[in-house]
Amino acid sequence: MSLLRHLADKVADLSVFSKDFLFITLDSLRYDTAALALDAGQTRHFRSLVGDWEARRVAATYTLPSHVSMFAGMMPRPARGDDVTLKKEARLFALSTSWQRYRGRNIRYFFDDAPNVPKGFESRGYHTVGVGGVGWFSTEVSASTLWRDQYFQHYLYKPSYGEENPHAFEEQINDLAATLASLPKGRRFVFINVSSTHRPYSNGDGTPSVNAQRLCLQYVDRHLPRLLELMQPGTVGVACGDHGDCMGEDGLWGHNVVHEKVFEVPYAEFQL
Repeated sequence: MSLLRHLADKVADLSVFSKDFLFITLDSLRYDTAALALDAGQTRHFRSLVGDWEARRVAATYTLPSHVSMFAGMMPRPARGDDVTLKKEARLFALSTSWQRYRGRNIRYFFDDAPNVPKGFESRGYHTVGVGGVGWFSTEVSASTLWRDQYFQHYLYKPSYGEENPHAFEEQINDLAATLASLPKGRRFVFINVSSTHRPYSNGDGTPSVNAQRLCLQYVDRHLPRLLELMQPGTVGVACGDHGDCMGEDGLWGHNVVHEKVFEVPYAEFQL
């Protein structure tokens, strides 16, 4: 690599890694749920934040592998898959361990020798904070302690963050606010898994339906400004589903099944 190219890369890195980052996953949220809620005016704060949702496809059918994939750089992909006509297709994250050969591509956050995305931000001097939601983030389950032990410097989880609590998102925000207030000054990478859009749709109408999930998303939208107020102006972020739910299509219900409605999720990048 030439000296000029090396200096240009350093300048680009300084610019990219100068802002806080907010990563929101809306657990089990279907794309059509999110799009219909926007069109109906039920989620005006998300409208202000993301504009329109893009339909994308995730790499897995349930929470644990989907998040492991995203934190390895495999974010939800455009419905068309890879665009073979582009030599530098845009990607949000990449780790050198698996993406070294793609270093010249249009990758916004590239991490050298980081085992996962949160650790990559940590290696760049960020304070990293994770807020679990559904049971796959529980610190009481051995299979889920990896988030606390291998991903985040500061990790928050309580059973009341789970999907059966109709006030879960509010509790997550309250505890996140206290944690952020306790941190020294510096850049922050904040992740939150929002359980409120997961079955049994505790803020819904009592049915396993798109309408019930829309009502749950409307609840999240009401409290979204409080989450965003915790972040610095200029914060960059992404909001997306981690998988969807079947709601009777082809006789299927829920997730962890291979179906289009499970793979299709809303996706949007934003800046505050």
